[in-house]
Order: sequence, then structure tokens, then C-alpha cells
Amino acid sequence: MARSIRFYRTPGSPGKAEVLGAEMLDAYNEIVNHYHSSKAKETLGRFQIIDKELAGFNPFMCVNLQKVLPENKGLITRKDLETALSFNPEFFLDDYIDFGVALKSNRDPNYKQNDLIARTLAEQLKSRGISLDRGKLIPFSVLDPPENEDSFYGLVFGLVDLSSNEIKERVMDLDAFKWNYRRKKGISCAYLGEGFVWCYSDEDLSFFDSDTRVVVVSAEGASLKK
Repeated sequence: MARSIRFYRTPGSPGKAEVLGAEMLDAYNEIVNHYHSSKAKETLGRFQIIDKELAGFNPFMCVNLQKVLPENKGLITRKDLETALSFNPEFFLDDYIDFGVALKSNRDPNYKQNDLIARTLAEQLKSRGISLDRGKLIPFSVLDPPENEDSFYGLVFGLVDLSSNEIKERVMDLDAFKWNYRRKKGISCAYLGEGFVWCYSDEDLSFFDSDTRVVVVSAEGASLKK
């Protein structure tokens, strides 16, 4: 049985957060096989199975994984993660949980491998009328990882086909949350580290740790995907 925790987003609105097992891996790998670039396949093909749970992944993999999740499940957001922890602070104590991408600036001068990624995503946000300001927290639910031969990872981040208003509702200011470690510029994965440390400090978007776990949220009677 999957590790899970029940919580209430608002009174009368129950939700359940659970650690994803290996049941989606075959379907996920089938999607990865449709990519042409060897660099893209290398970036996306790093899932491990530890204690029957999906582990060892990066944000590109999280974004791609959404394509095979059931309609009533979505990858956890920062807000839902905070809420779930308020119901059971010890539940994710030893795990790393990715919940989005942090875009601090439209260039990444200190880590050139990310410069194209930051520019591409900043331009797409701008085209949807979203100003970068002091930085944005972008949930996985609005992202897609198209191939790009010029990218160090073989991939970039693009916005999915949702209305501008729906994108704006989900993208949030980085300053709206407390962080323990952060980057001053560029783009990075946003995650909860072991011991409840909130971070967007790692430059390498292909980095993965065996303690990382995929956490999905479901709400009875509600679809979390478009």
C-alpha cells in the first residue's frame, strides 16, 4: 500500500497526498521512447525503484510523468505540501519532494547550461501577460518538456495549452513563500529537502537524488489535470 496522508485544503474539501509507486513506470518509459534526442532520453530516463516507490528524478521527468497520471491525480504543489505537513509534520521528514520550477530571472549568467531554459520560459510567461518581477514559482501542472537540440539537457520548459488566466492562477511569486536556500538568478528546481528545508538553490536541472520521491495529490470527485 502506498504511503499516504489525508488532509483538508479548506473545511469540507478533503485531499490525499501519496507517494507514487512503480505502477506508472512502464507507461512513462513508453513516452520517453517517443523522444528522438539521445540527450533528452538521457535526461528523462533516470527513474529508480526504491522500496517499491519511484525515486531519483529531476524536474523534466516530473513534468513528463504528468502525462500518464490518472485524471484525479496531480503532482503536489507547494501550497498542498505545506497543508499536508500541517496535518502530519513527520510524514515527509526523510524525503526530498519536488513541487515546481523557480524562475528568478530571464537569463542564467552563472550557469550557462540553463540560460536557454530560463530565456525560453521567461518569454513564454511574458507572452501570457505574466511579469517575472522578483521571480516566479511555476508548478509542474503548467509545464511541458519539448525537445530542443540546442539545450544542454536536450529539452526546454514550455507552457501547456491552458488559457492565460489559468496559467496566471497557478504561477505564484517566489516571495510569497519562505525559503531556506535560493539562487539569486536563473532557474532551478523548487523542492522540500530532508528535514523540512525549502530550496531552489541547485543549478543542475538534471540532478537527482535517491531520496527524492514523487508525491501526487487527489481530491475526491475533482480532476486535477486539464
